[in-house]
Amino acid sequence: MKTRFKTIENAEKRIRLLERRLADYERICRRMDTEKEMLAMLAARAPAFSDASAEAEANRLLNDVLVSISRRSQHLKTNAE
Repeated sequence: MKTRFKTIENAEKRIRLLERRLADYERICRRMDTEKEMLAMLAARAPAFSDASAEAEANRLLNDVLVSISRRSQHLKTNAE
């Protein structure tokens, strides 16, 4: 789909909007990469954390994931009935 803008100002607004969306997407991707790395460290056989606060944050993240999965499972069960 090709969009044509009537003014250069409208085109520039659209560019700025797309740049903000791209920045948000990149921030989300960086956060997800960090979270995946923390969960992998938590799942390691040997202690992988040198900082107790980082380990606590990873445990909080794991708990959040498990709660989310549990809620989703309950939601699916409720809808199936």
